[in-house]
Amino acid sequence: MQETSQSESSYTVPETAYTALGFYHKISQLRADTWNALKRDLGILVRLNDESRAKNLIKAIDVKLTRLEIIEDYHAFPSKEDFRHLWSLFDRDEYVLLEKVVKRLVRALISESYRRRHVDLSDSDANAEDLETLDALAQLRRGHPASNSAAQPYFELLIVDNLSPQEEEVVREAFRNMRRPEDKFVYDVVTVRSFEDALIAVLVNPNIQACLIRYEFPYKSKYNLSALRNYLEGLSEKELENQTEAERSILLSSMIHELRPEIDQFLVTSGDVEATASRDIRYFNRIFYRETDYIEQHHTILRAIDNRYRTPFFDALREYSKKPTGVFHAMPISTGESVDPIPLGGR
Repeated sequence: MQETSQSESSYTVPETAYTALGFYHKISQLRADTWNALKRDLGILVRLNDESRAKNLIKAIDVKLTRLEIIEDYHAFPSKEDFRHLWSLFDRDEYVLLEKVVKRLVRALISESYRRRHVDLSDSDANAEDLETLDALAQLRRGHPASNSAAQPYFELLIVDNLSPQEEEVVREAFRNMRRPEDKFVYDVVTVRSFEDALIAVLVNPNIQACLIRYEFPYKSKYNLSALRNYLEGLSEKELENQTEAERSILLSSMIHELRPEIDQFLVTSGDVEATASRDIRYFNRIFYRETDYIEQHHTILRAIDNRYRTPFFDALREYSKKPTGVFHAMPISTGESVDPIPLGGR
């Protein structure tokens, strides 16, 4: 009981969603610590009977959820839809169910199971982790191709476009439906709506390995991330807002290349083909036009990642090692008895 009281008393310290952003050197560490702290707070809250202390905990949980919502906006899991579900549970004071969902979410982040299968955090699926485990074992017994998805390297695709929440879900679902068990890689989609958000995303999320820049998007982020503004120094908001769609996309591409040169970039544009081709598009692997479908984008992105991932000599050796042992040619085995020993002094 004494330990619980000490934990509860710490929540009286004033805290805001942005307080810890400037304290951590790595956003990933802040992300992990905040999720663990949120899980701990909810565990204390559901067992607490003191109303005054419960209010302090609820305020602390509100702050942590707000902070995590900012961070997770730049990651594929949990999605924005997942966070709307978390907020709905919090707003309805369903803290017991919220604790279960957060526990499951933290387990998924630690085990990275979200990379292998879709994790549904809805009410009806809050206790489905056991079912998912049984399903994975059943697939493994049957030799189902999906059971091998754990061996597929995972990455995240950043899409920059001013999409509504409904449009974001449509785009994510469209790319998710492109997945096939035989694909060499598995990926999920991160959507951001502004120039600043795109730069922040590539800085804080190392899983982003490809970027699809689409149509029109504003410059300013909706978040007041003063701790991250140093990455954006030297940019004039007025100048960027006055730039055309193509100019802003090309500038964003060059800045992403400067920050993360390994990222494969693609442009989706509705502009004139000749006008686009005449610009400085050196950092784009390919340009798609409005009529291009998701299938072509999907395969183009996978090919680009595969070209970067490929190791020709090692791949050839690995393929050779899979051949039957009969094709290997070993040196004759000899005991050395046919060689006469030579005295040290010579013959």
